[in-house]
Amino acid sequence: MKKSDYFVLSFDTTTFNASLSVLKNFSVIAQIKDTSKTTHSTRILKLTEKVLEQAKVGLFDISGIGVCAGPGSFTGVRIGLAFAKGLAYALRIKMAGVSSLKALAAPLVTDILICPVIDAYRNQVYFAGYKYRNNILTLQIKEQAGSIEDIAKHIKEPALFVGDGLVAYKEKIKSIFNESAKFVSDDFNTIKAEYIGKLAKKPLLKNKDNLYDVSPVYIRKPDIRQNKPLIN
Repeated sequence: MKKSDYFVLSFDTTTFNASLSVLKNFSVIAQIKDTSKTTHSTRILKLTEKVLEQAKVGLFDISGIGVCAGPGSFTGVRIGLAFAKGLAYALRIKMAGVSSLKALAAPLVTDILICPVIDAYRNQVYFAGYKYRNNILTLQIKEQAGSIEDIAKHIKEPALFVGDGLVAYKEKIKSIFNESAKFVSDDFNTIKAEYIGKLAKKPLLKNKDNLYDVSPVYIRKPDIRQNKPLIN
C-alpha cells in the first residue's frame, strides 16, 4: 500500500438489497452484495467491516466515501446518508452522493438510450434517460416519478431498460414499447456499489470540503399518512 493510493468506500442502501465496494485509485478491489431481509440499519456496519476485510484495507485508510443519495426507499436513503456522513465526519474525509438511477445506467455502455427504472410503488417508478456521449454518461431525460405510460411520453426511440422496476412492470413495458424496448440480464437490475465509487470520482477529487453538500434525492414526497383525530 502506497501513501499515494486513494481508497474509496462506496455503498447503496436505497433498495432492499445492500451493495458495498472498496476501490483503489477508482478500480474495484472488493465488492459484496447482501440480499438478507434485515434492515439496513442493523447490517450496514457489519457489511462495511466485511468488505474492508475482503479488500485488506483498514477504515482509517479510506480516503473518500461514495453513497447512493436516492431516489429509492426513503428509509434506505436516510440510513445510507446518515452512515456516510457519520463516517466522513469521524474520519475527516470527503464524501459524494450519487444518483441511484445513474448508478444503474453506468455499467451499460451502449449507443441507445438507457432508461433505469426503480419501483416507487403506488403504480409508479422512478425513471430517467441517459446516453453515453464520447464515453461520458449524460442525462437526456430528467429524473422523475411516474407511470409506465408517463415514460412513453418521453421516449420515442429504442431504449434499454434496467432496474428493479422491471420485476413489476417488465410486461407492461413490453406491451407499450413493443420491439423498441430492450432489456439486460437480471444481474444488472440491482445497483453495483463499484459504479457508485467510480461516479463519485469527480466530486471527491475536487479541492473542496463537500460533507454538507450531499442531500437526499427523494423526487416524490414520503408516503406519510396523518392519523385521524380521536375527537371530531
